[in-house]
Amino acid sequence: MNAENSADLFLTGRMGTISEGVAALLEGRKPPRPPSSIASFLVYALLFGVVVLQLVGMTRSAACLRRGGVRGGRVGTRLRIALSLALSLAWGALVLVLVPKQLGLPLLVAAQGLPDLAYVLVASAVIAVGWGLVRATWASASLRKAGRHVADEAAAIRPVATPS
Repeated sequence: MNAENSADLFLTGRMGTISEGVAALLEGRKPPRPPSSIASFLVYALLFGVVVLQLVGMTRSAACLRRGGVRGGRVGTRLRIALSLALSLAWGALVLVLVPKQLGLPLLVAAQGLPDLAYVLVASAVIAVGWGLVRATWASASLRKAGRHVADEAAAIRPVATPS
């Protein structure tokens, strides 16, 4: 890969500074410092935050589902499951469909210029979609099981009518 065909998305001029540095070294000068960008720092910080939130959410929901419960709260349990699935699918669609459309190039091409960013984004999106489907299935099964358990308890509490 050279500076002409790189996907220099957030790091404007990064590939071009390599040739300037090499030329400075050949002339016996100290190479210039590479350009830093607050935009690239913010993109990486945002991605790190999303991955941390994703891991914390997966850990908490897996622990709750292992105990056999589905949290309700202010929102009903079925709506909570649906919102969680919708959020996971939305993140997957954003990364796998909308980001390449906005960049005008596939994610694999973007990965040539910024592999650390592109591969983490793809992994995060695939995990979000996969975990969203697994969590929704697991929570629905747990909810059905809890519903049957409540119905069995209610049937056991009801007095049996004896014929007189």
